Amino acid sequence: YTSSLSADMPLGKLYNYLGILDQLEFKEMDPNGYDIILRGNDPNEYPIAASRELFIKNLSEYFPQDQKEIAIYYDSLEEDSHQIPHHNFKNINLPLPMEFYSESVSERLERTISNPILREVLAGNSFLYAGQKGITPWSVHLLILSSFAQGAYRFVNGSQQLANALRNIILENGGRLEKNAEVIECNVSDKLMTGVRTKTQVFNAKHFISSIHPQKLLPMLPVGSMRKMYSERVMGLKNTPSFFALYLDVKPNSFPFYNNNFYYHDANQPWFTSTLQNADWPSMYYLCTPPHTSNDTYAHSVQILTYMDYAEVAQWADSLKKARTDDYYQFKKLKAEVLLSKVYERFPALKNCITAVGIATPLTLRDYLNTPLGGLYGVEKDCNDIQNNQINHKTKIKNLYLTGQNTAAHGLVGSVMSALISCEDLLDSQKLFDELNNG
Repeated sequence: YTSSLSADMPLGKLYNYLGILDQLEFKEMDPNGYDIILRGNDPNEYPIAASRELFIKNLSEYFPQDQKEIAIYYDSLEEDSHQIPHHNFKNINLPLPMEFYSESVSERLERTISNPILREVLAGNSFLYAGQKGITPWSVHLLILSSFAQGAYRFVNGSQQLANALRNIILENGGRLEKNAEVIECNVSDKLMTGVRTKTQVFNAKHFISSIHPQKLLPMLPVGSMRKMYSERVMGLKNTPSFFALYLDVKPNSFPFYNNNFYYHDANQPWFTSTLQNADWPSMYYLCTPPHTSNDTYAHSVQILTYMDYAEVAQWADSLKKARTDDYYQFKKLKAEVLLSKVYERFPALKNCITAVGIATPLTLRDYLNTPLGGLYGVEKDCNDIQNNQINHKTKIKNLYLTGQNTAAHGLVGSVMSALISCEDLLDSQKLFDELNNG
């Protein structure tokens, strides 16, 4: 699911500017709560709504004494996000508000929300950014949740339509796409990149933009083309945790379609920790029923995700996708049963609806996205070490730029912000943003 897709919102403006908005079929999620937060044995289902009125109204029904703090929290999403350059495609020349990056989400919530259960609920969908107590900056939570406050949407019948639309626009504008063309080496001379080499050919260009993880890019560069200190810092960065995912086919007309997402976490444990990832697995999960039409009544499929430590699959690290040993598939099956047993506690009707199960592990994420240890969201953002875990879009190679969630922020909106920043040296950025905002 994604955010801000209507024509007057950031992603809607971008897709309209690119000429693809009218090609996308998407569905607005439940206005009363696009996310539903579940806590352990607590029977309540806490809704996270997009609009200010419903957000405050719905949460105040569970926390009547905290209505003022709920309103202050929601308003802070809008007010603080306007201070971050490039967010909402505005204020591009503002300096970064470092206080948003040096305070953790958990500290911000503890400082502004007195009710500990309400704090858990507001952090209940922290799987969106692999939030860690005392580590993840307020800026990460702020950018993602302020974006969803502008509207939450799902692509009908999958997000492949977005990739298809972008492909068509690239081709129509004279661009070229290469599939199955893995870059294995970069050619650099006099601090300029001259080309990238695949197994079969070399691609030359004036400018290069890399969206792969920097820890995957650096080994492709000639020794000495980057400062040793920079390379050591980047290669030593921590990455966000990985995941374990189930993709379930269900019997027709057997399990309801939910126009919202469910985030479950054990009571008092809304944040990611390596202890909970292993000893008490699974301590959380995300469940959704993707829409296959614009008016679904019953689900066609169910997706369930939770954290998983890469160490659990490290013994198969040298194997290739679709060609692993039987014990790997047995491992996946056993883990699926454990996760499903947890899910059945809250969704007992699902047990008799499943017709097929697809399973993904950290190896799946590693192999398909080429990300170290199958990290969900790239480099870990740490409010206690802002400078060292920040990756600039510019590099010492003058015509090589970095982009993607490792540079700016997690998620689709963060990646879009990063893409725009990466292009600023190549384009008239003020003109670009004027055109984005003025249609």
